[in-house]
Amino acid sequence: MSASIAQSRRRKLGGMVAAAAPVPGHVLATRRFGAETVLVTRIAGPSAFCPRGYLLAALKNRKVVARRSIRPTFFTGALCGTRFRWLAVGRFVSVDIVDTASIGEEAQVYRLRGGHFRLIHVFGADRIRTGAGGAFVLTWITAARSPRAHVREVWRWRNGRFRLVNSR
Repeated sequence: MSASIAQSRRRKLGGMVAAAAPVPGHVLATRRFGAETVLVTRIAGPSAFCPRGYLLAALKNRKVVARRSIRPTFFTGALCGTRFRWLAVGRFVSVDIVDTASIGEEAQVYRLRGGHFRLIHVFGADRIRTGAGGAFVLTWITAARSPRAHVREVWRWRNGRFRLVNSR
């Protein structure tokens, strides 16, 4: 195989070269997670604006060691209007998907262990970001949109689960 053909089968992704073949779909983000590389791809749907879902995969030496299909839980039907926003890797693997402007965002938090992604928690808010020390900061436009009537909440991993540690 010539070098130009081998190069055409690879893509440059955030400072690393990954093979395009092991995971279907368009690669949206990659992050290192110990010895593995975690990546998110968009599974194509009927049009570019309607993905069928997203695929979370962990690669080790170009082999898929874990994979999980992701669909927003707060959003049913066609995924038109959804878009991937960020992938955070720390103690856990977190994926944030913007459903629509009227629904907000959804962050799904997974634990990668033993070749499986296990869903730990799903956060939903108008805006979600990661804070210091692996905290999740959820904000809403008004308190009426929040399930607990808060405008801002901070969640942290404590004693084996996510707990609300600060709100206003």
